[in-house]
Amino acid sequence: MTRRDKILGDALRVFGAPPPEPAAGPELPQVAAARERDRAARARVAAGQDYKPSAAELVEGRAWRRRARL
Repeated sequence: MTRRDKILGDALRVFGAPPPEPAAGPELPQVAAARERDRAARARVAAGQDYKPSAAELVEGRAWRRRARL
């Protein structure tokens, strides 16, 4: 069972309907850049390299979390 299957199953159980599919529009440049950095970090971890986020990544992560709280 994939994570998506589990989420769909939980949504069906709780709400009786599947969650909406994400919009197919273009991504914001910040989102695309964050996805690319995340993909690169996951590749480094999978290759057995230690991954430590840069100071800029930590600052950006804090900014995203701060925006999410507002």
